[in-house]
Amino acid sequence: MNQDKKLNTQASQSRWADIAALWLAGTSTTILIIHAIDCTKTTYINNATTLSAATLTAAALWRWFEIKPNLLFGLKHLKSYPPTILPAIAGTLTVIATTLLFPQSVLSPTCAIPTPPMEDVVAFFGHIAIFASIAVTTITVTAIAINLLRLKYATKKTQTPLAYPEWLKTDASIQLEDEDLFDHTKFATHLTTLIDSDAEPTIALIGETGSGKSSILNLASKQLTKSNPNTCIIRLSLWPFESTQAAIAGVLNAILEQLSNHVPVYHLKGLSTDYIDAIEGTGLPLIKAIRLAKPDQPSLLLKKIDTTALATRIKIFLWIEDFERFAGLHKSTGEPEYARLGPLRALLNELSELKSIQVLLASSAADYRFDLEKLVQFAINIPRLQEKTTSVTVQTNRQFALQKFPGEIDPATPDERNRLWPQAPDKSPPTWHSDADPDSLAGAVSILCSTPRKLKQTLRHFSDTWDKLHGEIDIDDLLMISVIQNTSPTIHAAIAKHVRTLRMGAGRAVQENNESKFKNEITPHLNSLKDDEREAVKLLLNELFPGWDKGKGGSAASKKRPQALASTQTDYWGRYASRTPPSEAESDQRALSSIGDWAQGKTAPLMSVLASQSQPSSLITFLSTRVTEDQLLTILEETTSTLTRMKITHLTDRSIGPEGIVSIWLAMLNNRPPEQALAKSLRKLISDAIPENLVIAFSLVNIFATTSNNVDSLIPKSEAKEISAHLSSAIMDFFKDKPSELASNLDGSRPHTLFWSIWGLDRIRAEDTSGLPGEQWPQFSTTLLESASSSPEIMLPQILTFATRRRSLIRNTDKGGRAVLPQYSFDKEAADRLFGTGKLLEILHETRSTTLMDPASNESRNSALEDA
Repeated sequence: MNQDKKLNTQASQSRWADIAALWLAGTSTTILIIHAIDCTKTTYINNATTLSAATLTAAALWRWFEIKPNLLFGLKHLKSYPPTILPAIAGTLTVIATTLLFPQSVLSPTCAIPTPPMEDVVAFFGHIAIFASIAVTTITVTAIAINLLRLKYATKKTQTPLAYPEWLKTDASIQLEDEDLFDHTKFATHLTTLIDSDAEPTIALIGETGSGKSSILNLASKQLTKSNPNTCIIRLSLWPFESTQAAIAGVLNAILEQLSNHVPVYHLKGLSTDYIDAIEGTGLPLIKAIRLAKPDQPSLLLKKIDTTALATRIKIFLWIEDFERFAGLHKSTGEPEYARLGPLRALLNELSELKSIQVLLASSAADYRFDLEKLVQFAINIPRLQEKTTSVTVQTNRQFALQKFPGEIDPATPDERNRLWPQAPDKSPPTWHSDADPDSLAGAVSILCSTPRKLKQTLRHFSDTWDKLHGEIDIDDLLMISVIQNTSPTIHAAIAKHVRTLRMGAGRAVQENNESKFKNEITPHLNSLKDDEREAVKLLLNELFPGWDKGKGGSAASKKRPQALASTQTDYWGRYASRTPPSEAESDQRALSSIGDWAQGKTAPLMSVLASQSQPSSLITFLSTRVTEDQLLTILEETTSTLTRMKITHLTDRSIGPEGIVSIWLAMLNNRPPEQALAKSLRKLISDAIPENLVIAFSLVNIFATTSNNVDSLIPKSEAKEISAHLSSAIMDFFKDKPSELASNLDGSRPHTLFWSIWGLDRIRAEDTSGLPGEQWPQFSTTLLESASSSPEIMLPQILTFATRRRSLIRNTDKGGRAVLPQYSFDKEAADRLFGTGKLLEILHETRSTTLMDPASNESRNSALEDA
């Protein structure tokens, strides 16, 4: 410290010596000039010329010499670093006094004494004083006006702590200790301690991008300015500079700009150019000749900066960022690293030798190829966030997101949530550590979100997406995919590319060979990660898409979390990717609330959903996970009763039944009710539906009692066969001698409804339609003919399906391809066997003017009439 005071005193004394020399030189020169002025020709000096000259001088001082009013007066550092204007003022007063006392010696011989009255002499020099005063006043007023405008429009930064989660909204570095959520203050204090030490070492702050290096500098700056008000922090990024010369000039100009805020530095203008010329040995010969007195050694040029700063007691901390980025900016040029970095490293070394400047380096990689150890004496490493810190922060933000939308129903079980987050977040102080468990969700998130910036970007993406999709996607799946998107974008892009396979599976051949295109695509990236990072990514993938590495699909995830991204029933990935909430008809919350209301005895909302044409695709999953097997049977009974009363008869060609009944069936496949209880319930429901709605009765048989090679039956085959026969027998028994009721019941239904119901789909697929459908058929066929005669537009399509043959024809298309076209013809043998010889043909002749909307029926009728 004593050595520093000695250096400061020496610098101040040197400055006062320069001021004295300027005073003597300026005074002598001024007297010589005045002595040469012809007093008889000074009539052009008047108020107008004085004002004009003052204005021009003020502009020159402001623009070219960058003299500011506080520096012009130099009151702040008058004792240690007197301003250059001081010898000018002293010299002016000396000249005026000398002229007044010894006019014959100072004035020109042409100025006869006392011919010019003394008041004229005083007025002459008064103009000079006015000239200087106007120049100084103009600069001062302009500076004050600019500062007032800046204060008026400047955004004042609040000094209150950021209200959680407000800190998520920006990646800007913090300024106050109250804003410190990640314990940066500890590192700032350590940095300040090193800076204040007598050694004044060059220090490197090493941490990943976004680890908080800028925040630590800001906090350290607050601590340093408290202890030393003359502390100046210069922050400079080397990344924007294209060349070494530009980087050197940028560093030196930044230092000069900071000094110019305290003292005049126009005597240092051009120093950066002089330094570059000195290290390169360049410069124009004429300029060199003019600057013969200037030193050529770079260290002597930098000494000028040191002398100025020491004299004013200013301590400069030069914070250099992106050194390694600058080092690798032009790898393609083939420029050797030592040639590119050598001059810059030399500059920083020389600056660190100066007593008034201390160099601080911020780096994102301690092992970078520019050899950091040659530049620094102390390195502060910033480790990644500890698992506990990340877990507390993530869970707090997650809880906040849930509380932001109260009343949302979470379909996942509490056990699943507790499995993912075993412990509730505590409020212990956040800390830094390098160990985390990649086998837990909290550990995986901590490993991947290793810096505050990564964590903030992840949580910001999670929060913004949840605001749009709240309650319509699994909150933990959203959190996990947000982690992947913001920390492993390559993995995220591969997920987007293969998401269908990850959800549905890649097919049996791929699964048997344990192959996965997704795995093959991401393996190179996984291998490039650190071991713990690779395991963390795998854990998230296992949670999001179980079986991702074998192409088996991720349906297992939706069993634990019904709104998981891997769900096969609902495209939650599409919702996430578009960040677009579903319509009211597709809303998960609509389905969940209706199920919740049903459980409380309010059946109307759920019946409304199941009876609608458009149902939430997630309804199937929710019915299978939130309702018991017995409750599913009750819902089936209530839904069938509702649809029967609604007289729903129209179904699309590819539909196997009303959407509500299909949804219940699919839910039962995942949550199977007792077989005998279901069979008993189906018999009763079919019997109840036949009198009012044959479509519903047939749909029950088609969905629950028709065998399939792709889906396991919910009831035994024997029971399914008996239920199908029960439908056929019950229809013929009930509608015997009721032709009008039969036509009314089938109005609007598909043409094959009666044919499928009577024969049964299993017999039709087996082509077992010989003989008669049942003992009741002869009497029922008479009812059919009567119904066709009275209601041909409804019943003819139903009857003709019993006597129509279908075959496929392959025809050439206009584009050179081939198309399979169906051809329908009348089966006279089946018509005579089922309806009596010629009886159906008679009905067709009688009703030939009736327009049939079904093409197959129309073609079959035309074929019959042509053959007849």
